[in-house]
Amino acid sequence: MLIRHDIPWLIDGTLPPVNGRVADARATTQRGAEALALAAEEGRWLATRDERLPGEAPSGNLPVVVLRGGPWTAEGLARNLRHFQFCLSGSPHQPRVGERFVLEMDRRIYRLVPEGGVEELQTWQVPSVRGVLAVGASSR
Repeated sequence: MLIRHDIPWLIDGTLPPVNGRVADARATTQRGAEALALAAEEGRWLATRDERLPGEAPSGNLPVVVLRGGPWTAEGLARNLRHFQFCLSGSPHQPRVGERFVLEMDRRIYRLVPEGGVEELQTWQVPSVRGVLAVGASSR
């Protein structure tokens, strides 16, 4: 099982660094195959916007999360990575070495199925506040 309380992240050069906003996250200016190799070397999950990563990850590479949408800010990236981690912690699916995920900003999380296709792991729920009063507000 690869899930831990905190996923060790490598944030590649396609995304803003999340200094101090996500536990055990490290930024690099590297991209593509170089970032993938560095993530494997350091035992980290790669977070990237690069959808054209090589098909085969280096041996022992932890999962890769491809982020879509944007624009990505450090705050938005941190929020989405924490949410991704939270969703995986409650999911019956346990990520495997080399597995890939797609995270649509504030919307959905997909797992890329090795045989082809995608599996939706979660859709973000948008709370409705219609008819809800603020604490101390009068209903008159």
